[in-house]
Amino acid sequence: MASSWFANSRQKQTADLRLFCFPYAGDLGSAFYRWPDLFRPAIDVYPIVLPGRGIRSDEVLMRRIDPLLLSLRSALDGLLDRPFAFFGHSLGALLAYELACHLAVAKGPEPVALFVSGRRAAHLPPSHREVHALAEDEFIEAIGQYNGTPPEILLDPNLMSYVAPVLRADLEINETYTYRHNGKLNCEIMAFGGESDVFTSADELSKWTDLSNGKFTLQMMPGDHFFLRTQQAAIISILKQKLEPFCGKQE
Repeated sequence: MASSWFANSRQKQTADLRLFCFPYAGDLGSAFYRWPDLFRPAIDVYPIVLPGRGIRSDEVLMRRIDPLLLSLRSALDGLLDRPFAFFGHSLGALLAYELACHLAVAKGPEPVALFVSGRRAAHLPPSHREVHALAEDEFIEAIGQYNGTPPEILLDPNLMSYVAPVLRADLEINETYTYRHNGKLNCEIMAFGGESDVFTSADELSKWTDLSNGKFTLQMMPGDHFFLRTQQAAIISILKQKLEPFCGKQE
């Protein structure tokens, strides 16, 4: 069912715009869980939960982007009948961009804005070693460098027995991805980056401008690769300002 894809969405029928939020690798369904409560009624937020975690823990994890995109597109059936935007962090930025491309190729509706956070532009070649297939000790060490998984989880074999397969599957999606598009999107793209993120530079983020005919904006923020957590309020404030022109109702 499509509803299993969305965590804590209010699904207001009167909303002017829908904002779909795509999670980073390893998210268990909590990354955007509170966001529906933090936007005004005119914006309906849909936090996306991928298979194999959270409320979908009994489903098979996906390891390639193409079948995941097909399933995501099906999940959005009936929800693109009004203006919508995509926001994604890290792996989620790639998923958001690829789904926007999928819609464009199919001559379907395109998002009014694409917000990509914490990920180098999709057409750039990989810049870091593959992590998803490393031996367990090396894998845990590599994951710890991202500063996204609490040390108490990394050091707990029982917790890692649940978290590690999710992380490996998500990273495999990212690390086996190949850019394959010729055309450009038409929507505005805004990229967010962490000033101390050693995995994604401002220059790599700025290359997102190559992938759309629309306006491009780069916003750097304090923090490392997971600045999304510490800068949530500031990011939401910027999103509200950007999406306001597409909302006809007042608070």
